[in-house]
Amino acid sequence: MTDNERAVLSALIKDPSIVNRVRAHLLPEDFATLEARSVYETVLRAKDENKDIDLAIVSMEGGADHVKLLSIAEGFVSSSNIGFYCQGMQAERVVKRLGSIVGGPESAFGKNQRPYPKILSQVEEELANMRPIPDSMAESASSVAQEVLAESMEDAAWDVTGKQTGYPALDFQTDGLHENDYVVLGARTSVGKSALALNIATSIAAKEKVLFCSYEMPTKQLLIRLYSTLSSVDSMKIRKRQLSTAEKGDLREAKELIDDLKLEFSEDHATTSRLISNIEQAYEQGVRTVVVDYLQLVNPDRPGRLSAYEHVTDVSGRLRDTSKRLGVTILALSQLKRQSEDRGQPALSDLRESGAIEQDADVVLLMHRRREGDVLEAATKLVVAKNRYGDIGTVRLRFEGAYSRFVAV
Repeated sequence: MTDNERAVLSALIKDPSIVNRVRAHLLPEDFATLEARSVYETVLRAKDENKDIDLAIVSMEGGADHVKLLSIAEGFVSSSNIGFYCQGMQAERVVKRLGSIVGGPESAFGKNQRPYPKILSQVEEELANMRPIPDSMAESASSVAQEVLAESMEDAAWDVTGKQTGYPALDFQTDGLHENDYVVLGARTSVGKSALALNIATSIAAKEKVLFCSYEMPTKQLLIRLYSTLSSVDSMKIRKRQLSTAEKGDLREAKELIDDLKLEFSEDHATTSRLISNIEQAYEQGVRTVVVDYLQLVNPDRPGRLSAYEHVTDVSGRLRDTSKRLGVTILALSQLKRQSEDRGQPALSDLRESGAIEQDADVVLLMHRRREGDVLEAATKLVVAKNRYGDIGTVRLRFEGAYSRFVAV
């Protein structure tokens, strides 16, 4: 199996959304090796039968050796470069074919030489048969329309098609969180954006792997919050170790729930480039949702070279690009300007440090809790201030501070 064949198959298995784009340009016979051809045919068959495309399915359906398949999928291959891999495959096939036509100096021009016009004609025919493969591998409207039509005709398994956040009103407003979504959650200090993000991450982690990158709070503190949320035991009692016998039992039960979650934490105070690299590595390990807490705390690659505005713009843009390139959901938290507290409801313009954040994001959620002196009310407005997929609006929540959780009202 050639490197280009391995790259194409790896991209297909990791990102099945590109199958239709690839099949428009590559036929099974374009694969030089039988093993690669068999895997490609199995992927196409699984796509036509609306089956999930992963290593296990391809192995079971095609009978391919699982160890070999693992070697196919290892390493980072970006599906955004699929056009270049396909071009490489075509170039390899054409070069090999031209070599067989010419047959080397001896057969072409020596003892067993063939007429030059015939060789030239065969070479021209081979080159004429090359199918142009664009770098972008853009999909035609017709192929995408057929896929959308087929999906629309299916009976929905849930009320929303995206990842469920645990808050039905929010899911109804946004249709859940989707692959490729770059979502920004903004709030002032102490309003509870980290708590809400952890609540959402916990809900999604019941079904898929989630990476929570915390720049503000150590993992141990996040776990105390998670124990409190799941057990309904006051987090202060957990910190002070003042638990009753019944509460200790509740924590043990919460531990079983935590064990079942596909949730990982990272408190690496990384630079922007390191954060992107960490997300790419997590993606290779099956993570499909990433929480970044929060944008303004990500360290710049070159300290002192960029203003705060320029740095946050860079972080936000690269997170957006990463979500699109890998097909992961990224939920990035952001501080809001102090002036937002003076109004009854925050606005997109309150996103701190960068107006680019609101342009980058597919969905922007803004939290607001009224403050009376030094006390924040439990009643919470979660404003859907931007929504590429539907209407904007407001979701009502209530903060249960003792348990570090927001509940729907």
